[in-house]
Amino acid sequence: MKINNEMVLGVIAELEQRLPVDQYELFGIKVWPYIRTSLKFKFDSYAAVAAKSQRPDFSKPARYSRVQLLKTLFQCATRFPLLSLLRSRKTDVVFLSPTYFNLELEGEYVDRITVGIEKRLQEEGVKCAYLKYEVFSAKQSPFGSDITSLTYGLNELCRYFISRQRDKVPSIAFVDDINDQLRAMGSPVILEHHKVFFEFKRLIWLARSFSTILFFFHAKRVIIPVYYNYVGLAMCLACKWRGTESIEYQHGAQSRFHVTYNDWNTIPSNGYELLPDTFWVWGETNRQRIERWAKRQGADVFVTGNAWLDYQQKMLNLPSQPPPLKAAKQQGKRVAVLCLQRFPEHYKSFVSDAIFASDGWLWVVKEHPAYPLDKDSTERFFGQGIQQDKVIIERSVDTYTLLRYANVCVTAFSSVAFESEYYGVPSILFHRDGYEGHSDYIDREAGIRRATNVDELLDNLHKLDGYKPGKNTYIRGFFALPQ
Repeated sequence: MKINNEMVLGVIAELEQRLPVDQYELFGIKVWPYIRTSLKFKFDSYAAVAAKSQRPDFSKPARYSRVQLLKTLFQCATRFPLLSLLRSRKTDVVFLSPTYFNLELEGEYVDRITVGIEKRLQEEGVKCAYLKYEVFSAKQSPFGSDITSLTYGLNELCRYFISRQRDKVPSIAFVDDINDQLRAMGSPVILEHHKVFFEFKRLIWLARSFSTILFFFHAKRVIIPVYYNYVGLAMCLACKWRGTESIEYQHGAQSRFHVTYNDWNTIPSNGYELLPDTFWVWGETNRQRIERWAKRQGADVFVTGNAWLDYQQKMLNLPSQPPPLKAAKQQGKRVAVLCLQRFPEHYKSFVSDAIFASDGWLWVVKEHPAYPLDKDSTERFFGQGIQQDKVIIERSVDTYTLLRYANVCVTAFSSVAFESEYYGVPSILFHRDGYEGHSDYIDREAGIRRATNVDELLDNLHKLDGYKPGKNTYIRGFFALPQ
């Protein structure tokens, strides 16, 4: 079974057609949104390991000692930002956002996704506060109330129970039903009773913690850029408990294959407690896609535009041209910004072949903040280009500054392809999840092309050189809060 986002969405659709997924409950909560996203992450993990030519084996979690756990929990308890949370009482809007959205800008750290919303709300006299988190590491955020000690501590507690009590968990009937269907479809991944049990219990523990935090904040709204990890789902549940509005604000491209934004075919009459109340999206394409099913959930969908691009255009000083780009242009070269994603499974080797074969181009490689290149990957895919002065790995200049001075943007399926239109820069998508996932949009947009091989990528580089895209219809041209 070839794993890609379209395949995963197809598996989900089959499960929703064959099984009464809207009736599945655990600890009194309708559990299907968690199972849906869990399956997505399982397929992603399987593909990631397979891409590195290793045999995936998730059946035997590492043994986690009680001493290790107690040490970790003690460290987390001492780092919990109790005083910061108490100082944030009587807050109108809370932002729950992962630390990988942090960006150092003009000498201070901001959240790249939500800073534009924050500033707009503050202009209207709305008091805002941040809850920043990491899930799988103890890295701390330089601003906001950093609750990593909570999310990381609960994750480690969950790991401990998974490794020590896997044989003590009662059988969960719907897990068997789902696994029977997955096996019938030839799926390489299945659910495991003990992981479903303890991981969902972790979500409940976190939701209770969030409910307490929201009580102190007296918040009317919580804005969640990523609702579909366990932290976001837990906050949606806590908001339901407290009667606080949960809002998912679009943080990236939402293709027609994205499991969490498309084709929720089975929704209970009173909706799922784990889904947001409201969705704020960048443009009409995504509004229409989500609204097809969100009305049955009782959720509202509003087009707001992209707050970050609007903020950067109106409120920041225009950054100077980065020296490597300035030097390249003085030599008559054109600049291609290559924005990577999860590596290497979202990369195609023919892109490297095109880099080596291209003449008169400087390729500026930007890593995904959550998936930095290791030394071996850098050498394997870009080493020849670095030696030929065709490639630089840029880590000190942000992507959006680079786009201001680029000739073209190249990526698998990152939202940067659509954001670059904002700067009048055309894009090329080289991954099927990009050019097929957004085919309903890019087929009518001359400024976004697809590349399935070396020749097509080089041909589109030539065709797009000097091309300026017209009006951006994927992202509304201005940001505005819903009334």
